[in-house]
Amino acid sequence: MTGKRGIIYCRVSSLEQVDGTSLESQERICREYAEREGIEVADVFVDRGESAKTADRPQFLKAISFCGQKKNQIDFFIVYKLDRFSRSQTDHFAVQNSLNKYGVTIRSATEPVDESPIGKFLMGTLSASAEFDNSIRSERSSTGMRERLKQGIWVWPAPTGYQRLEKGGVMVPDNDAQYVRLAFNEYVKGTHTYKTLATLLFEKGLRSKSGKKIEFQTIQKMIHNPLYAGIVKKDEWGIEVKGQHEPIVTESLFYKCQGAGRSHKGTKKQEKNPNFPLRRLVSCEWCDDPLTGSFSTGRGGKKHGYYHHHKQGCPHAKSIKKKDLEESFVSFLEEINPTFEFANAFKEACMEIYREDNTNAEKQNETVRQQVASLYEKKKAIFNNFEEGIYTKTDFLERKREVERQLYAAQSNLIEVRGGELDFEAALDYCISFIIDTPDTWKRLVKQPEKRLRFQNFIFEGSIPYTQNNGFGTAVLSPIYSLSEEYKRDKSSLVTPRRIELRFPE
Repeated sequence: MTGKRGIIYCRVSSLEQVDGTSLESQERICREYAEREGIEVADVFVDRGESAKTADRPQFLKAISFCGQKKNQIDFFIVYKLDRFSRSQTDHFAVQNSLNKYGVTIRSATEPVDESPIGKFLMGTLSASAEFDNSIRSERSSTGMRERLKQGIWVWPAPTGYQRLEKGGVMVPDNDAQYVRLAFNEYVKGTHTYKTLATLLFEKGLRSKSGKKIEFQTIQKMIHNPLYAGIVKKDEWGIEVKGQHEPIVTESLFYKCQGAGRSHKGTKKQEKNPNFPLRRLVSCEWCDDPLTGSFSTGRGGKKHGYYHHHKQGCPHAKSIKKKDLEESFVSFLEEINPTFEFANAFKEACMEIYREDNTNAEKQNETVRQQVASLYEKKKAIFNNFEEGIYTKTDFLERKREVERQLYAAQSNLIEVRGGELDFEAALDYCISFIIDTPDTWKRLVKQPEKRLRFQNFIFEGSIPYTQNNGFGTAVLSPIYSLSEEYKRDKSSLVTPRRIELRFPE
């Protein structure tokens, strides 16, 4: 075979082997074979960590292309073993036919294959054996994965918010779990799109592995991934079990985020000016036009702040000094400030409502759980009927889709039972601390304009009418302040727990 030329192709099937000796050993044995056979090695092509199941391998394709160029004058395609060439018999013969057209013959450095009838028979047998071996490996791997999933162990890479402390172990929450929890809690409010949620999480500190902002598509997958609720699910295999890993969010919250229980609220845009916190909150009592604010510059260059409105025809469209209006506002807050006696009565009423709600929630959840269990049995029957051939694929997918819709709707009705009573009481005390001294709280937030605006919205349901002669008029107060005013008139108003919406400032 003097004067013959060939190329060498080497491959390892996993990245773990790249740093070992497998590639070097393959190339060395192939070169020794070429030297024994008198074949000049024109080039060496290596695929690191690629699978042989298909022919879609970068260096493998380059090697074939190299052989097809007449100027290279290649006679032999040398591999360490035929399973390095391909584990699919179909791919093997397809590529072999292409090489034959180029006048190139496949040679194995460790197997007795050549162009003789016996050699061709051995090549076919070895390629079939390689495909059979690969199928067995694949089946064993698939069976093992199914069993692990049925045990509640996620076998694929851990999603954002989880990590594995050891290879193949159960996932545990990592530092990013706080962002996942935040994502669900914000999304369920109905005020975020996936894009705005991605921006919020980025601002809070969530980063991709490369240190960049997480794409909104990733956030979408996160919100719809049942792993975060402790559920291991693989629809293609009919598997849905409770995972061994710790959930990051509750099942109730997860299913609410799937749509059935999600709130849909328009985002209210509020004009902000930290120098004029009462802008748009206070309105003219005569014409109902909201006051705005601005600075005017005096003769000495000093700036003076004023609140004002300029509606034509209103006899009270006059400027009000910023200092005067805000001092008057503080006096108004003193008038509506809840008393300590009210705060204690209100807390007692809330604690009673809390205990009653938890009891009722447990009763409702038990009913929902029974409904969910029944739907899971129905879903299991659908999968069984599909496996037994009773349902066509179209029927299966339609029935599966419908039962999952019913499951989402039912599970979104699960009520999240609140934490311990002591935790709720501590949170209640914290919230009450904001209202028990309303004027000082408002003044204290002077350097936190965003929170100051939220606090104002927490106190008042709408705008507050005002005239320079009479001061502040009757305002529509939020439920807790309305109760406080009612309690001042009738102290029995909180003896029976009242149903009110608690909108404490964040």
